[in-house]
Amino acid sequence: MRNFWKIYFYVLLGVTVTFYAYYPFLQDFDGPATIRKGVLQLILDIAGLIGVYGFAWRKPIGSTSMWRVIVIGILLFEVVSWLTYPYISIEDLLTISWRWMLVGTLAVVVTIVYYIAIFRYAYLSKNIWDAEVEVST
Repeated sequence: MRNFWKIYFYVLLGVTVTFYAYYPFLQDFDGPATIRKGVLQLILDIAGLIGVYGFAWRKPIGSTSMWRVIVIGILLFEVVSWLTYPYISIEDLLTISWRWMLVGTLAVVVTIVYYIAIFRYAYLSKNIWDAEVEVST
C-alpha cells in the first residue's frame, strides 16, 4: 500500500501543476477577491501536497496539531468553495460530453483519496509521529 501512496503523490503533483498552469485561463477574474481566493487555494494545495508526501514516505513534517489545523482549514475552504460556486443546472449536466463526465469523475476520485491521505496523516498515523519522538529523544 505504501507504493500506492507514493504513486498517488506523483499523480497529485502532476494534476496540481497542470491545474495551476491553466488556472489563469479557467477563472473569470473579477477583482482582488478572486486573486485572494486563488492565493489561499494555492497555499492550501501546497500544504496538502506536503501532507500527502509526509504520509506516503512516512515522514513527520511539523506536528500533528499543525496538520490537524491544516486539514480542518482545507476542508473548510472546500466546503465554502462548494457552497459559493455557481450551481450547474440539470440541463447543463445532460449536455456535458462523456469526456468531461469522465474528467469530473476522476477529479472526484482523486479528491476523495486526497482527503483520506491528509486525514490519515494528521489523525491516524501515530506510528509516523511516534518515530519522530524516538529520533529526537
